[in-house]
Amino acid sequence: MFNNYIKNNYIVLISIFWIIIWASINTFPPNTETIKNAFLFDENYKDFIVNIVNILRFYLPVLVTNSLLIILVFFGKKLKIKNNLFLYIFFLFFVSQFIGLIFLDTSKVNLERTFLFILALNALGIMFVANNYLTYEKIKTIFFINLFFLILIVTIYLPIIYKDYFNSQLLYLYNSRTWNEVFIDDPIIRVTGLARVLALIMIILIVKINYVKSKKNLFLLFFPILLLSINIWGLQSRLVFLCIFVVLIFNLLFFVRKNFLKNLIFYALIIFLSIKGFEGIKNLKLFYLDVYNKQFHQEFVRDKNSRPNRVEKVLSLAKDLNINKKEMVYISSGRNLIWKKILEVYDYKKIFGYGPQADRYEILKNNEDKSTNNSGSMSNSSSAYFYSLICGGYVSLILILLINLYALITIKNYLKIRNYISESKFITDSLVLIIIYCFVRSIFENSYAVFSLDYLIFLSSAIILKKFLMEKNKSESY
Repeated sequence: MFNNYIKNNYIVLISIFWIIIWASINTFPPNTETIKNAFLFDENYKDFIVNIVNILRFYLPVLVTNSLLIILVFFGKKLKIKNNLFLYIFFLFFVSQFIGLIFLDTSKVNLERTFLFILALNALGIMFVANNYLTYEKIKTIFFINLFFLILIVTIYLPIIYKDYFNSQLLYLYNSRTWNEVFIDDPIIRVTGLARVLALIMIILIVKINYVKSKKNLFLLFFPILLLSINIWGLQSRLVFLCIFVVLIFNLLFFVRKNFLKNLIFYALIIFLSIKGFEGIKNLKLFYLDVYNKQFHQEFVRDKNSRPNRVEKVLSLAKDLNINKKEMVYISSGRNLIWKKILEVYDYKKIFGYGPQADRYEILKNNEDKSTNNSGSMSNSSSAYFYSLICGGYVSLILILLINLYALITIKNYLKIRNYISESKFITDSLVLIIIYCFVRSIFENSYAVFSLDYLIFLSSAIILKKFLMEKNKSESY
């Protein structure tokens, strides 16, 4: 009876679980004082609501969801190891980091060091149960939940960044300092992070265009894509530019090969209009500053006429074979110093590393040579592979390579049968491009090696795509 109830209602339950884990992104374990004040009503109404929300954001997945997941697994049907291999590798990946923390110093095993580890396991548990109970038609609901939260993030934070932009002398959105501020007691997303969110939404719309036949629908999709790309250009994240470039090339080569030239021209048009579109926004800001802030207006005019964008500046510096240290810091956004520091400080005798968040709490904690640039001082390893090494040692590094290999094999298997698939390929193609995007990003950011937006996106995309292939293999209908 329990199993029948779960089968009939699980999609609702798993959707709630996934929404809860999304809401926990960027949260932090509430301290004892916060919890005490919240329940003693010693604060004003607004602070009380904010504290309650943040307490729920952390403890709902940690206590409630995890408890329910244990019950589901305990009373669930017999599980097949083969069907969950990807999840098992990911589980061992995080466990190896926890082992590293225990070997380092048991006194450091606390909630502050391990809460991201706990949340990561929570997401793994959700996908584990979903993978075993849901069909592809149901599990793809998670794809739309992901899309909803991406749109929600843009809706909340993009206006905040634009408000800061129009009330400053800044030439591009990239230089916004809103990440120093908070929204509902949480740090506002960095501009590079927001650019990534916009790019993921744009990728999904690009795939949708692959299957649009009517000019009306093409026209309707063109403007959202253009709007997204204008803002991506304004945010000036060079890593996002690189990720989008790789994804578009992949899309041209594997998904729209028959219309290669047509789509190439379309992409070139979008890029051209994006640059021109943000020039229009700069001109609008020029008019605004002329009316409301004469001092900023003069500075903005000076920069607008003389200062290159970040892509132009990197290309200019790259032409010089004698790049100095300061220029290299700019080109790499300080990653060269961070990676060098990691390689110098890491104890190569450690098999399991220094535990979760070792970059912030161990390796870079007392780093006097932190890279300071337009983004501020960097305190994370800025690479999923360096992060894996310092947190989980050689074991964790090998496991993340296995995770990538598994995802690549899944993509390869999908491409082999793609031309024989009769139903809509919109979601599955989107999943492939999202995974490719995450692959590129993981080279230069911690990405899915730690609990984050990237982790939820990458994990769920890989599982949904694998689920589709499993059902196809069973039906042998292609």
